[in-house]
Amino acid sequence: MKTPLWKSVLALAVGLVAGGMTVGGLEWVGQLVYPPPAEVLNPPEGTNMMEMVKKALAEGTISNAAIATVLIAWFVGSFVGSGLAAFLGNAAHGITIGAMLASFGVVNMVMIPHPVWFMIGAAIVLPAGTLLAQLPQLRQNRSDFRVFFRRKSLSDGPSVVETAM
Repeated sequence: MKTPLWKSVLALAVGLVAGGMTVGGLEWVGQLVYPPPAEVLNPPEGTNMMEMVKKALAEGTISNAAIATVLIAWFVGSFVGSGLAAFLGNAAHGITIGAMLASFGVVNMVMIPHPVWFMIGAAIVLPAGTLLAQLPQLRQNRSDFRVFFRRKSLSDGPSVVETAM
């Protein structure tokens, strides 16, 4: 069954906002637990915070635990955003939100150099969060998939695939 346009827009908007707010909130909590160096929070005159973050990552003054909290935030944000979109719409909406959040993560990694282990972890946790969030939706619709792809003999009349088109 096709999802109405308003429901699709609502599912995508709510999923994107919820995923982004989850990531932002968990990264904020991570900064409370593992505060960044003082030069990152109060950059010298003439430099911006982004340059100071790049410098701190290159020098190793930001702990691996602090960086790992960002990875956890990305996983949970991907899970929440895509799960909510799938709940309000369908699995395709959830996967779309997961792809959007993954693309935001790629942009972040291009703009700010990250350790290699973080990039490998992000390549694993972003799709994993999205796919785990789709399990209830796919399980609920499992019988629909079986009926749709069921083979019928030629004597039974038109196949399910032919009648669905």
